[in-house]
Amino acid sequence: MKLIIDNMLSRKLAWLLRREGHDAAHVLDLPDAGLSKDRSIASVADAEQRIVVTKDWDFHNLHTGTGSPAQLLAIRLGNISDRDLWTILYARLPQIEQGFTQANVVEVHDSVLVFSTPRQ
Repeated sequence: MKLIIDNMLSRKLAWLLRREGHDAAHVLDLPDAGLSKDRSIASVADAEQRIVVTKDWDFHNLHTGTGSPAQLLAIRLGNISDRDLWTILYARLPQIEQGFTQANVVEVHDSVLVFSTPRQ
């Protein structure tokens, strides 16, 4: 998967995803670094065909209203350590990857993945 990790999540997550063979960047790697606005991040994601990984509901609202970013991995786990987040994501990576073949939005909850916005 090609991903861009939002500022609300650790740079370490991008590193861990790269270690597993994914093309993962963090918004701090963008020219505007942490000052990048959601629309700018969504534009970069769409131009580079990346999935935005975020805890920020604003991206979900932006996707719903404009279709951008085209794909979104929404983390719906509340306050959680980087280690616990990675444990959950790592265990679900195959289902998340499969989910993006069928949907544009995958939400990660405590005990379930939710797939929405069917791919056309």
